[in-house]
Amino acid sequence: MTKNPHDHLHGLSPRARNKHNLNVISEYLFRVGYSTPELMKSLIGNRDAGWFADAIKRKDFQKVSTGVYEPSFIMALTERTLRIAEYNAKQLTPYLEIDSGRINQATIRHNLLVQELTLRSMKSGAISGYLTEREITVGGERGVKRPDVVWLAKTGARIAVEVELTGKWARHFDDFVSGILIALDPPSGQSSYDRFCVITESPAIFSRYSEGMAAGQPLNTWKKDSSGLWKVAKKGTVPDWLSERVSFKLVKST
Repeated sequence: MTKNPHDHLHGLSPRARNKHNLNVISEYLFRVGYSTPELMKSLIGNRDAGWFADAIKRKDFQKVSTGVYEPSFIMALTERTLRIAEYNAKQLTPYLEIDSGRINQATIRHNLLVQELTLRSMKSGAISGYLTEREITVGGERGVKRPDVVWLAKTGARIAVEVELTGKWARHFDDFVSGILIALDPPSGQSSYDRFCVITESPAIFSRYSEGMAAGQPLNTWKKDSSGLWKVAKKGTVPDWLSERVSFKLVKST
């Protein structure tokens, strides 16, 4: 059976489909900052990266080298597509990636994995929507954990997701756990999240975090002393209720 080369147009003319694709990808990049053609293909129903290559040639998007083998480059908005994205945006946030020099190369793999897991969950129907880190208005202030992404379940539950690629220890781990505790049980009594999910590719991190955040495990509060050194100011333990609202997941990226 011969495949129609225009099957992916879903009834639209090539020009209308191109405009649709441009709007969809511009809106997505505005929400996440940057991405790769491989991750974004599912958003426009294309099985190859030809549309993205053409869009880069037209200067619709920036092609930013990563300096590594995989991915060798990422895509970000240009001034033109930024205007399109802001016009269609449901929520306006600063788009710092318009200056590609401000992209933190050290966090690219982490951020792309967050996107991969989110798009995979959307495609499978496991979630009905999501809020990217830049769209989350709660957290980030001292002591409160701002998740990498919030998944919106079909039940209405708000799942704060943390993707961990490297392990945290001592003060950094205690601050991580304390930040989740405060985010789930804030002084106001009204949490913006129903639960947290910690996701990792590492079996060692999975074991360490799930064990370290179990009820009764040590949880210290740290403060700087008069010499500016971090010291344990108060010793405590992980509360029993945390295990009911935090889950852990071991995944493999594609």
